[in-house]
Amino acid sequence: MLFGQNGTFSILPNDYAGTEIGYFITTDVPDRGQEKWALLEKDKAAVAQILDGIVEEKGWPQFVRDLIRTTRFEDLRTWPFAKLPDMEHWVSRSGRVILVGDAAHAIPPSGGQGAPSAFEDAETLAYVLGKLSEPDYTHPNL
Repeated sequence: MLFGQNGTFSILPNDYAGTEIGYFITTDVPDRGQEKWALLEKDKAAVAQILDGIVEEKGWPQFVRDLIRTTRFEDLRTWPFAKLPDMEHWVSRSGRVILVGDAAHAIPPSGGQGAPSAFEDAETLAYVLGKLSEPDYTHPNL
């Protein structure tokens, strides 16, 4: 896995035997809107060209370029996700709404993890709020 100012590049096994690999690149690109992203997903040659341009422009190592250039077009995918605006506060003015978990950051539309994460976030928030209301509770960082 490579981390840097240019984004993230990861290679991982794609099967149990480790005979196939998969990779992904996470980086900023201009927004195209939902319809244009859907059209781009169908034009695999354009996806390859965009990836090659990103890798070239952002100075990724040569092996990343080689991997993209040797990947079959039909194996390329796009997986766009939106950025949320910078928030000054994560709590509403009334104090009755707080953004946590997936509501507080943009994530790619991944394998059905939204609902379980929401339940976990709600349980954790309820636990913390419950502890704060106990008369003898002292926050460890205060």
